[in-house]
Amino acid sequence: AVLIFVMVCSFGVSAETSKVTLTLNGKKIRADVPPIIVDGRTLIPVRALFENINADVEWNGETRTVTISYSTKKIKLTIDSKDALINGVTKKLDVAATIIDDRTMIPVRFVSENLGFVVGWDDKTKTVSVTTGSVNTNKLTDVAVTNEKEGSYITLKGLGGITPKESKLTSPNRLVFDFPSTTMLSKTTSLKGENIYFQKIRVAQFNTVTARVVLDMDKFCDYKIMTHKDDLIISFGKNSLNGIYEFSALSPKAKGKLVIIDPGHGGVDVGTIGKYNGKDVYEKDINLFISNKLNDFLRASGVSTYMIRNGDTAVDILKRPEIGNEKGGYLYLSIHCNASENPDTDGVQIYYSDSCPSFGNMTNRELSSVYYENIAELGLRKAGMVDNPRYIVIYKSKMPAIIVENAFVSNEGDLELLMDDNFKTDLAAAICESTITVLNESVEITKGQD
Repeated sequence: AVLIFVMVCSFGVSAETSKVTLTLNGKKIRADVPPIIVDGRTLIPVRALFENINADVEWNGETRTVTISYSTKKIKLTIDSKDALINGVTKKLDVAATIIDDRTMIPVRFVSENLGFVVGWDDKTKTVSVTTGSVNTNKLTDVAVTNEKEGSYITLKGLGGITPKESKLTSPNRLVFDFPSTTMLSKTTSLKGENIYFQKIRVAQFNTVTARVVLDMDKFCDYKIMTHKDDLIISFGKNSLNGIYEFSALSPKAKGKLVIIDPGHGGVDVGTIGKYNGKDVYEKDINLFISNKLNDFLRASGVSTYMIRNGDTAVDILKRPEIGNEKGGYLYLSIHCNASENPDTDGVQIYYSDSCPSFGNMTNRELSSVYYENIAELGLRKAGMVDNPRYIVIYKSKMPAIIVENAFVSNEGDLELLMDDNFKTDLAAAICESTITVLNESVEITKGQD
């Protein structure tokens, strides 16, 4: 945020650096440079929004102009100029387009409304929403209900990342979710709940631009909404949502290979301390949550595991690899979160060493890259794979050992993700899938053993 402030100020404008969220037809848009507010107007990275609606975006470095073409409209903006061309006609801007961190930032309301879109602002959540009107970019392809022992959830296929409008109706009790710019393609229009939370689900095309999901309920109860890949999940109760994760099959030759799971820190050793909503957040707790989920996923997939710690207990750092060695571990996974003196540093890192025990057909760097790529697919920046044999759990293990630094507790954005149980579960799932891949493809350790 400080970096953005300094860069914007260098262009001679006044910017607010509070976090701004951008949505398109109800779906959150991710951008490598976040939207900012300049002189009361929200500026966004031009490609982040308009390439999502298949608009043509052209940049001319010589004239420092960006041109957005959509349907019958063509808008040309010049960097640092308050004059814009709309189909060749000059119009005045309240705030000029600018460049921040090599990204062209444009005033979202001016451009969107001149293309015929609807722009909204929610001051409470600092969210700017763009709706393209009759163009339905979202597709509801199917609906499913899953009932587990301690809860139930509804899977809405194809609506991942979309924010519905939620409302409650009474006499009788109904929970209503309206999805903007959404076409219903699902052949499923009604499902029984067969649980204690809702009796029935009804799905319909409410109007030409809105799909509606209605839950008939005896009484209202708490629920959570989460995204899993391309799907939206409405979750009730304390169910683990394990059923939404699908892992590769464990090969026969991989069965019996013991995976050591080491949740970093524990007890009086709290690890890195972060601040979230004014409260201390301990790394040890995040590590244990991810590790417990990972253990559940691996065991359900047929993998043999051993946990260095199961609860909030302290285990001496020298004892950890010794325990893994005594148990006859095949692979050692140390689960951590990262920290940096620079609060802007974020992303996933993996520590390993190619000078320590490795599989016969796979270097430890190659092993690490499997985890690195899968975890990064969750939207985390690739912060690097580091060959460092100085870590005790790496050089004292008689098996391939890596330290998975999932994200930075010291970074505001990463910490917000780590405070979401659903995201931590996604991390555990990515590590599980990576582990199954490594177990299936690796051959016995041939390097670095006593």
